[in-house]
Amino acid sequence: MSMTTNTPTTRPANVLIARAQGMMAQLGGLTQQPSVRRALPAIVIVTVTGIALALWLLASEPPRRPLYPGLPEAEKAKVIETLAASGISAEIDSLSGEVAVARDDYYRARMALATAGVPSSLPDGDAMLSDMRKKPIWRGRSWNCQT
Repeated sequence: MSMTTNTPTTRPANVLIARAQGMMAQLGGLTQQPSVRRALPAIVIVTVTGIALALWLLASEPPRRPLYPGLPEAEKAKVIETLAASGISAEIDSLSGEVAVARDDYYRARMALATAGVPSSLPDGDAMLSDMRKKPIWRGRSWNCQT
């Protein structure tokens, strides 16, 4: 007959808690060092700045790229409708008035529009250059200084 002794077994949860408490004690000892205490404000500033930058990058809109600059308004409407039917997010840029899509969707949008036959007429380069010559480059106040 063999005698078995009942030894208390440690559960994994208790071991993990003990390890975590040991790591916290080491971290507390580390933060008590004078060099770490002097560098702590800089560490906090860099950490907060990094977290803020990461959140801003996650929350910001992806960069957009214009599709077919110089389209007439009717063609822009057809382009928006076709892209919406293809599941591609497109919007009209508030500054230039051009239809723009996310950079990642640019070539997929061009293929979807080509498949649908939209736009039906594209301005040629010569027409675009002559149109640019008609528009002033600077649209600020007039330099005409009449009093």
